[in-house]
Amino acid sequence: MKRIVAATLCVAVACLLTATGCRRNEDPPPNSANNMQSGMQPSYGQPGAQPSYGQPGAQPSYGQPQPQPQPQPQPTQPAPAGGQPASGQPNIFGIPLPIPGMGGAPAGGGQQGGGQAGGQEVANNPSMGAMATPMLTPLQQQHAPNGRQTGETLAGNLQAGQFIKTQVQLQPGKCYTGIGQGGQPVTVDLVAQMGNMVMAQSQPALISVLGPGKDCYKNPTPLPMPVFFRVVAQGQGPVSAALYER
Repeated sequence: MKRIVAATLCVAVACLLTATGCRRNEDPPPNSANNMQSGMQPSYGQPGAQPSYGQPGAQPSYGQPQPQPQPQPQPTQPAPAGGQPASGQPNIFGIPLPIPGMGGAPAGGGQQGGGQAGGQEVANNPSMGAMATPMLTPLQQQHAPNGRQTGETLAGNLQAGQFIKTQVQLQPGKCYTGIGQGGQPVTVDLVAQMGNMVMAQSQPALISVLGPGKDCYKNPTPLPMPVFFRVVAQGQGPVSAALYER
């Protein structure tokens, strides 16, 4: 009986040892699962892994320089206000030349000025002026009725491009008519003393009139304006001229 029990125990122990060995053979090595994960999902920084920030091809990090915004075009400067002359435009006391409101076109196709006064100045001849005054009087009655002469009578023998001038004051509220005549065509003009700019000018003619009748020229400022009244020869010969105020 004891032998039978001993044999049975031996068989049971042998079976138990056999089962335990089989289980050990079937279980994977302790690190096999981790090794499989390592082969399937590469960690950052390892070859084949997804690029980390800061490496080539990676998305830029906040520490790297960002593209700068392009400057926006600046708006252009607005044009000067209606009452202000543009830069470089001839003007006197801030009033653009030719001066607006200085009367219409003079008789004989007169024109307004705006350029630089030129030519060669010649001294006035008072003796010739005294002789020319009676010849200018009928023209004054025609083109500047009730006007009185301001400044001296201009007269002399001139070459083309030469001129004679006298200084006058354009008074506020007054209007002016200039009359010139000569053996050759002449022009008469008003020249601002500041800047030597031609304010108004007549057309060349044997009898040239600046600001006739109701188209006389007015001082556009509330103050007296010093100007030069000139007669300019367009050819060789005697000339005379006078300015009349109304």
